[in-house]
This record gives sequence, C-alpha cells and structure tokens, in this order.
Amino acid sequence: LGVVLAVFVALVFLINLAEEMRDKAGTGAGLTGAMELAALGLPATLYRILPLITILAAISQFVALARSSELVVIRAAGRSGLRALVAPALTALALGALAVAVLNPLVAATSRISEIRAAEMTGAEPSALSISREGLWLRQGSPTGHVVVHAERSNEDATELFDTTFTGFDHEGRPVRRIWAPRARLVEGEWLLDEAKAWTLDAANPERDASLHDRLA
Repeated sequence: LGVVLAVFVALVFLINLAEEMRDKAGTGAGLTGAMELAALGLPATLYRILPLITILAAISQFVALARSSELVVIRAAGRSGLRALVAPALTALALGALAVAVLNPLVAATSRISEIRAAEMTGAEPSALSISREGLWLRQGSPTGHVVVHAERSNEDATELFDTTFTGFDHEGRPVRRIWAPRARLVEGEWLLDEAKAWTLDAANPERDASLHDRLA
C-alpha cells in the first residue's frame, strides 16, 4: 500500500503541478506558488482515488505472493483461503476508518487554504458561491458572524432561491440560528423570505421555540 500510494502521490503531484503552471501562467505565481497549490491539491485527489489505490495495492500483494508460491504453501499447510484474507480485510477497514477520521477533515482544510492562496496569488477574491449536486451554496458575512445559504434550485442569476435554508454562525463558528423558506428573493440589501420558519439553535428546545413568518427580511 505504501509503495502504490507513493507512486500515485508522485504522479498526482506532477499532474497538479502542470495544471497549476498552465492556469497561473502570467499571474506572477511562479514555480514555487504552483508547487504549493499542487501540494495543497494532493489530499483531495488522493481521497477520491483511495479505493483505486487500495485495490491496486491488494492486487500487487497477491500477485507477489503467487509468484513466490507462498499462496500454494499456505494452502498446502492447511490454512483456508478465507483466513488468508483476514489481514488484508482488516487493513482495508482500518484504512477506511483512518480516511474518514483524518483524511476527510484534511481535505476540507487544504481545499480551503488552496482557494485562499490561489486568490492571493492571482489578486482575485475567493469565491463565495458553490454549485454541486446537492444544490447551490452561498456564504455571506454578517455583523454577528457569517451565514451559509443553501438552496435546492435557483433562477439564472441566483437572485431567487427555492427550498432555501439560512444557517447563521457566530464568530467562533457555532451555529446559532436556522431559517427555512420555500422561496427567497434577493432585493436591495436583504433577502425576502416567504412563509419562513426560524429556529434559535442555542435555545433549550429549538423546535418548540421556532417562529413562523409570512414574510421575513
């Protein structure tokens, strides 16, 4: 697994480096900046191809055992084939738990840092908009912290959102308020929410203390 992982780390880094050098050409990022961004992009790519790395590692292990006739010796000694799979299966299970516990947060952190560093190198502002299979996501600042907005769908310029959730966070990153509305419209300086329901998340019973609004700004 270590050998296969090292090979993919080298390949992914070189591919990322080539892409970053092409994308950042003429921005003043230079080779050092491209290498930094390529390294920051490594965890996300490796996390996506981790199943492939694990499969190739298992294949290479058993090919090596077959070439040295160790599998034949193991079976001749009376050990079942299923027992021979226990150690690789436990290793894969431990790797999966490690990926969820360690690699997943690392990917989130490095992706955010990479976005900030890329914006600094090119002089652009980090994007506050993300569109994924889970819908549209927006991030906006507020006097008390920041607000994350999620909508299942929107109009073309994202000024009208549908099935929308507003989650407010304080300056320490703790969720303090949640608002849901079937429709939200962006007007001058505010969002107008129709038939909104608001929860205060630091209340003893947020659902009991929730408030309903025909129109909420």
